[in-house]
Amino acid sequence: MQASHFWGRKAESVRFDEENVDCLCFTCHNYFEMNPHEYVEFKKKRLGEQRYKMLMVRAHTTQKRDDTKILLWLKDLVCPN
Repeated sequence: MQASHFWGRKAESVRFDEENVDCLCFTCHNYFEMNPHEYVEFKKKRLGEQRYKMLMVRAHTTQKRDDTKILLWLKDLVCPN
């Protein structure tokens, strides 16, 4: 299994966004890399049109990565209150 980021590493605003990543097998990951239009349809079906549009807006919002915010988010995932 591989983590496939819909919007690539350059889109720091969605780098750690759970809606931006899919767990895919090697074959599916390669298929979507070679057929990006199919990946778009997959994401729209999986997220729905509205959530897909919001992900696209977040991906195109210029934002520097906030390492402190990421560490707090990860800590909350591992040790929720």
